[in-house]
Amino acid sequence: MVHVLINGLLLINNYSGVQYSIEYFIDSLGNIKSADHIFTVLVSKNYTGSLSPAENLIIRRVGFDSADRAKRIWFENFSLPKLFIESGFDLYHSLGYTLPIFSRIPSIVTVHDLIALDFPAFCKNETAIYYNAFIPRSLSIAKKIIAVSNTVKTDILSKFPDVPEHKVEVVYHGLHKRFSDIDDWDPLITLRAKYNLPDDFFLFVGNIEPKKNLSNLIKAFLYLKTTHKIGQKLLIVGAKGWKYTEVMDFWEHNLMKNEIVFLGYVQESDLPGIYSLAQLFIFPSFYEGFGLPVIEAMACGCPVIISDRGALPEISGGLCEQVNPDCVTEIAHAILKIIRWEVNRRTERVALGKGWSKGFTWEAAGAKALRIYTSVYNSLLHTNRGI
Repeated sequence: MVHVLINGLLLINNYSGVQYSIEYFIDSLGNIKSADHIFTVLVSKNYTGSLSPAENLIIRRVGFDSADRAKRIWFENFSLPKLFIESGFDLYHSLGYTLPIFSRIPSIVTVHDLIALDFPAFCKNETAIYYNAFIPRSLSIAKKIIAVSNTVKTDILSKFPDVPEHKVEVVYHGLHKRFSDIDDWDPLITLRAKYNLPDDFFLFVGNIEPKKNLSNLIKAFLYLKTTHKIGQKLLIVGAKGWKYTEVMDFWEHNLMKNEIVFLGYVQESDLPGIYSLAQLFIFPSFYEGFGLPVIEAMACGCPVIISDRGALPEISGGLCEQVNPDCVTEIAHAILKIIRWEVNRRTERVALGKGWSKGFTWEAAGAKALRIYTSVYNSLLHTNRGI
């Protein structure tokens, strides 16, 4: 029996893509019927998510609110090593970039991106400082590194040439089953009324933060409004993250501000309907290690525009229009191109996107992680026996 301790302390507050991926990944492990593995998951004292105990899944609350970053960092680096010894875990899996300074059991770390190292200006200042200090050592001491895309794997191997390639495994995120095309108009009518959604709109979903490139998206949209007199509005769904004042100030002082709707944070259960109502989903991010909203939109039958950076071309399978995120004109022309598609063209691309999105499942992610745990554990047994 392999006992794996999993760090779920990032499951706090309103979830963004990383938090959703962590919760669904853990849930996928709990759904695996394995007589050889048991998982203990550490969550915040105030955890209110959807995880629940299962036959091989133990939920263990820590004695503090892990939204307190200083307390979480202290616990992870100084209290966890003691817990390793006291509780007899075989493996430790950190789902959030770093391992304890004094890691005393074989450890696995999931890396969602290297944004804090490669693009620190996109992060909170304290995030950039912390990850620049802790990620390099974590990658060095980890027995296995899980990258969420081949793009992230390539970034790791390029930035850390001492990390052997066989040490990095790619485990794609999955797609929650709620994301699918909605044929019944009644819930869509209810949803439109709930949020007072525009009749015809383009959509962006994600935190309002620098890497999302909202400034250029808004400029491209306003260009189309003024030069091509398009009738759609731009709907921006997502919480204010960090360094968002430039975007909000630009919007606040624009004469056409009423054409752009900031909906704020929306519960994930309402997102499939919003994707289904949108004419077009636009995600011109400067960098993503994966980009869950892209496959969510594809699954819901919404055409998608992405940037040509990071993992977005990889995870979209070449089925989305790609743009240079630095070029406002290119973003605008891509929007214009798609809204001028003939019906057959749109139907074909939507169908291809739906089919592609079905290839991302949390069942597959959990199964691959289980193989990684088994491989690490077995290699240690062989080493300890002198094989």
